[in-house]
Amino acid sequence: MRIYKEEIFGPVLSVVRVKNFEEATQIINDHEFGNGTSIYTRDGDVGEHLLAKLKLEWLV
Repeated sequence: MRIYKEEIFGPVLSVVRVKNFEEATQIINDHEFGNGTSIYTRDGDVGEHLLAKLKLEWLV
């Protein structure tokens, strides 16, 4: 997916489906431009669990 692999300057939302927390963590932490992300979940504990494993500069 080209939009996911290049740095974008503008309001863009990329939605990436993953199989589990480990895959999500790896995709986010390994991305060259992955300094921030958004987590959408119904369960705050799930978001906190994922957040604890991420290397981010900011989170929405």
